[in-house]
Amino acid sequence: MQPETAYIFPGQGSQYLGMGHELYDNFEIAAFVFYRANRLLNKEFEKIIFGKIPDKFRDKVSHVDELGIKRGLKTHLDKQVQIATYITSWAAFLTFKERLEEEKLSLRPEVMAGHSFGEYTALTAAEGMNYDTGLQLVNQRQRIMISCAKDIDGGLVAIINRDRDITQEDVRNITNYAGREILHIALYNSSKQNVFGGISKNIGAAKHLLKESEFKAIDLPVLGPWHTPLMGAASENLKKYIEQKEFSFKGTEIP
Repeated sequence: MQPETAYIFPGQGSQYLGMGHELYDNFEIAAFVFYRANRLLNKEFEKIIFGKIPDKFRDKVSHVDELGIKRGLKTHLDKQVQIATYITSWAAFLTFKERLEEEKLSLRPEVMAGHSFGEYTALTAAEGMNYDTGLQLVNQRQRIMISCAKDIDGGLVAIINRDRDITQEDVRNITNYAGREILHIALYNSSKQNVFGGISKNIGAAKHLLKESEFKAIDLPVLGPWHTPLMGAASENLKKYIEQKEFSFKGTEIP
């Protein structure tokens, strides 16, 4: 029996300065992905994504935390995370696809998926929209979300329990305090790790309450409380933008 294959694309939080550099240097098709984005959005994404960090700070840039997230200095990448991740993921996908063809190998997936924002890359890979449309859509999505986040002062925090599964009762206890909802569940990453979002003050309060508990709280490197009702205005603004632009989407052969 042939094993089933899925292509899964990463979302925000997986980014790091210098990602995709090796692909860019060694594969023409990957370099073209960057070139096309530069032309369409009038930016130099090589500088934004690859960057140059002084040697004395290089160890800080490559620090990897418990979640496998590369932490480091604040750079231009922080405010361009979505578009940078989209460009790099698309470059990686096209390079992978080209290598398969060169080796005369077939690895057709039964499904395309994305973790959070990675759904946009998955939709492009499944030919639901083209790369140019994706660049415009992701670029505007990024602007709208950052603009909305500035008015909120919020973020995301990962809550981890390495010894047992996190239950629905745990989620209720973490999101509510003294009968008031202070956080929102944002992501069910695994049975032992959930992500919660809210305003910074409430995240701080929740972390303080959990300090002596069996849970560990780790802040995520994002600019706002993504995947929560607090981003409702951003959702509406993005919907209006898509309707006004009349982007061309189509059905996909691969779900």
